[in-house]
Amino acid sequence: MADLIDLAIPKDPAVRALCRDLSDMIEGLGNLGVTAHALIEARAKLIEQDAAITRFKSDRLYVIGHNDGWNAAFETGVPGEED
Repeated sequence: MADLIDLAIPKDPAVRALCRDLSDMIEGLGNLGVTAHALIEARAKLIEQDAAITRFKSDRLYVIGHNDGWNAAFETGVPGEED
């Protein structure tokens, strides 16, 4: 069975552009024989934060939808209740 590769591609276009620029800088410095540890860490942190923001946004939409459904169900009244 083949191993799965985790592709950490940011969802936000601005973060994706920043990561691409950082990758280009890292590659350019690598061609000069320099390892840019700070840039590598910055790129990893950007990707990590983008993933956290994406998870928060997706969870937030679920919570909003759940609350809207709950409120709509109880606005119609409780079964067995007579007005």
